[in-house]
Amino acid sequence: MSLKSRLTRIDSGTLGSYIRRWSSTAEKRPFLPISAALLIVTFLFSLQIQRGSVLYEGWVQDIFIHLNAILQIQEGNLPHTGFSTPIGAFYFLAFYLTTFFAPLSAHTAVYANGLVAALVMALALLGGYRRLHPGRTSILALYAGILAIAPRQLGQMFISFNASYNRWGWAFIAVLAVVVSIPRLDAERTRAAALDGVLSAVLVVVLFFTKATYAVVGLGLIGASVLTVRRNSRPLVYVIAASATLLILIASVHLWFGIVFQYLDDLLQAARVPGGGRLEQFMTIAYFTVPEMILIFLISAASFISFQSKLSVDRLLYLLALTIAGLALSTQNHLALEVPLFPVTALVGSLLFANRVPTTTTLCWLRAAATTAVLLLFLRTIALDSATIVEESLAPAAGGPDVDWLSTTPIKDLAFRAARNNVMESGNCLADPPEILHDRDFISAWRDGVRLLNKHRSGPGRVLSLSWTNPFPVLTNSPPVRHDLSWWDPVRTFSPSVHPSPEALFQDVDYVLIPKFRVSNPPATEMMLSIYGAEIERSYRLLEESGCWRLMGSVKRS
Repeated sequence: MSLKSRLTRIDSGTLGSYIRRWSSTAEKRPFLPISAALLIVTFLFSLQIQRGSVLYEGWVQDIFIHLNAILQIQEGNLPHTGFSTPIGAFYFLAFYLTTFFAPLSAHTAVYANGLVAALVMALALLGGYRRLHPGRTSILALYAGILAIAPRQLGQMFISFNASYNRWGWAFIAVLAVVVSIPRLDAERTRAAALDGVLSAVLVVVLFFTKATYAVVGLGLIGASVLTVRRNSRPLVYVIAASATLLILIASVHLWFGIVFQYLDDLLQAARVPGGGRLEQFMTIAYFTVPEMILIFLISAASFISFQSKLSVDRLLYLLALTIAGLALSTQNHLALEVPLFPVTALVGSLLFANRVPTTTTLCWLRAAATTAVLLLFLRTIALDSATIVEESLAPAAGGPDVDWLSTTPIKDLAFRAARNNVMESGNCLADPPEILHDRDFISAWRDGVRLLNKHRSGPGRVLSLSWTNPFPVLTNSPPVRHDLSWWDPVRTFSPSVHPSPEALFQDVDYVLIPKFRVSNPPATEMMLSIYGAEIERSYRLLEESGCWRLMGSVKRS
């Protein structure tokens, strides 16, 4: 008997009965799918812990963004007041909290990701309550949790724990998009609308103090939903509750830490740095994600047909806005041809028109196909991230003197691939011109800089490195540099016209290390020298040169 014949023999009552039984089981025992999601994330997190080391395949220099921030906070220097950064304080606070139960190390990134995963999964479960079927809630929580802990560079498959604020942002806005787009089943009640407003505001505040661009998009989604999908769900109550909660939380942060206006100033400074290419990047991401956008349209169309809904232009416009929001956020991050908001957009599209039970076999199967397509979109990212976590936990690490010396530093648990490619000649900056091409080359260069510093240091002086990030406070147990940037990016964080003043940056710097090597990414060293070269020549003298560095010492210490 053909598959078509088999399918036609299943009447709507049989298929509907099966779907209802499955749905009823999950609703009566919601702890089953929820427990499964929690166990999967816990298992993957434990794999990262048991390895004993943290593997990097790219952007290892970014490890000092959060490690230096911990040193700054431990010294009493808060983000935006003690050092400048366009990233919110929640990001650095999560890393700092890990030092209460574990020492500063490469594993700090793993622990921080775990804390955020626990928070975002709790918010996902809370957001799904009386809104989504327990099965869908569990998938959302699983998706958000794995997004938070995975060390995969989005859009690619190499392992790196850098820029995890982007992954955290995607995880939190995935939950926010569901809360904003799908009102609770009892949304017509004042209390339900108010609770939705409070939860939406909490998520926006977390996003704001993680990375502001996510919060801006979140606020846009709230506004769009009030005008469209929430028009019949007490929108005024929702807006009042969200606005009041937003103001109370931000005012509390400012009164407690005094950083809100300074954060806004850091954001304005970063916005003044000429980046360029945003429209081109938006179009590139849109072009390469056309198949996913078509699938989202087909899922929404199947949902519309299967529920025999009336056409709603408002809901279609909202779905378009949610799609554009995902593309816009991807444009603001590293160029990655992957939009983590699209699975959530597909989920929303599959539920926007749900107002009745499908009445025929064909409609039941159409609904089942749409639900399966949504699940596959989620599972694709979940599978890629899970595979990366497993690979990171099992891949062999490299050895040898160029990495073994890290055992004398706080990041003794930092590891690299056993295979080494694009190696700088002898790892000692003797290439012509000297250039960093591989993460292990950075380790060799740092080793050379530490050796040079230890030869001339007589105490725990403050060290500034004219490089993307400053590795030496962590590597040499030195105090951090006040008024430093968390990282020096010529297209995102500073420019010849937007930068910390020489007086503030160098006021307590005892040593300056100037790299002699070249990095293929934006040339931070060259621009820093063009800005601060005169101050360095005036206030510092050359102590010694090595293959990789020029070491300058303050004339005040001479």
